[in-house]
Amino acid sequence: MSTTSLLTAAVVTKAKQSRNRERILPDERSKLDSAMVKRLKSWHEIPIRTTNRVLVDVDTEPGRVIRNASKREKMVFSSVAAERAAEVAIAFDLFSESADLTDLRHFVLRPRGKKPKANQLQDAIQQLSDDYDQYVGPLVNKGFIKPLLCVIHVRYDEALGVFDPHAHCVWRVATGDLDTVFQGIQTKFSKVWMDDTPIRNAAALVNYLMSWIIDHRALQNWPKKAVLALWRLPRPRFSRSAGLFAKFRKTLGDGYRLVRQDGAVKAVPVQKRPAASKKGAAAPLHTGSVVGYVRAKVLGKLRWCAIAVVNGKDPLSRQHIDDILAQSTLATRNASRGYTTTTTGLSPFPADPPPTEPPQPSDAATSPNPDPTIILPGLSQPAAPIAPPPAVVAKSGRWQKAKAFLRVSIQGLLKALAGLVPRSHPKTGRPPKVLPPSG
Repeated sequence: MSTTSLLTAAVVTKAKQSRNRERILPDERSKLDSAMVKRLKSWHEIPIRTTNRVLVDVDTEPGRVIRNASKREKMVFSSVAAERAAEVAIAFDLFSESADLTDLRHFVLRPRGKKPKANQLQDAIQQLSDDYDQYVGPLVNKGFIKPLLCVIHVRYDEALGVFDPHAHCVWRVATGDLDTVFQGIQTKFSKVWMDDTPIRNAAALVNYLMSWIIDHRALQNWPKKAVLALWRLPRPRFSRSAGLFAKFRKTLGDGYRLVRQDGAVKAVPVQKRPAASKKGAAAPLHTGSVVGYVRAKVLGKLRWCAIAVVNGKDPLSRQHIDDILAQSTLATRNASRGYTTTTTGLSPFPADPPPTEPPQPSDAATSPNPDPTIILPGLSQPAAPIAPPPAVVAKSGRWQKAKAFLRVSIQGLLKALAGLVPRSHPKTGRPPKVLPPSG
């Protein structure tokens, strides 16, 4: 049976092309996530991860507090899905620069049986994964398929009230082996689809597959039971690397992360926090304790911030903030260079912090605003931002050094000029005669 006849068989159908979906930009992702947070909260779910760390601005607007709230790592959030998609897509982009991607094919496999309802989604995804291993595995072992990536997409049919999970597969299959591959899988899945020609832009394909695991625009219209079914999936695995691509990702290890710079993909070493000392028990941290410093861009401003501890039973007060500002000396910041990573995910404090000496602590009782101003990232800045504490006095270390250097230079110049002034004769009191030059 030829490949052409197989492609026209009833069990092998060509799915509707949906790759021309408009890309979801960061602003839209933020709006989609905000709407999802509101929906989940209305159902008494907890979409925001609590944290016991806050940032306290010690440079730009001393005393301003920024809470580092973050969403839970769930696929219902468009931003979370985008980060995971970017991680795999950029790795495949780098992999494709040196890999042999001849005869690369894109397959879509839909499982047999009835489509799952909301309470059957977890079992349906697991069954699809098991079917893949059972029926595709033998073809891989025999060398007919060289798999690189498998991605499960989840759609919801609002008319029927059921889910539509299906697998997108990126395989290398030689043209002469297509008949054998179709004969091996055509009766094992309800529908099998394949691109007519080999893939030319593999990185773009992988980026598309990883970006649209969930259609987050359509997700906003899913009913409550469907959203909660996706939300409550226990650590689902929607993508799986295989073959040479899986080996390539392992070679990167945990010590590197991939970034795009000037259109190229580069591996950048990841600095890790030094191992904690095991000698003795660490002293418990209390509210107001500073565990490090970071340079963070918040509300359009680059700020030097202290990372402060906040315990639930003891909220951060104005006195805590004033103490933190008093501790933020140049020596303290230099001593904190060991904090190469932080729980906030922000960049570490650099080697050359700004030359600002510590502001003096202010009296909490005389402060016009006893409660610290709280900023949530992404929210607009208040119309009347909090002013620095009353007794904040900042002195520049560089200016002090410059003044000392200028003072020494002036003294040396005065001494030099004093040596050029003619002195009077010790007996007559008259200045010495100046003889004209000879010749």
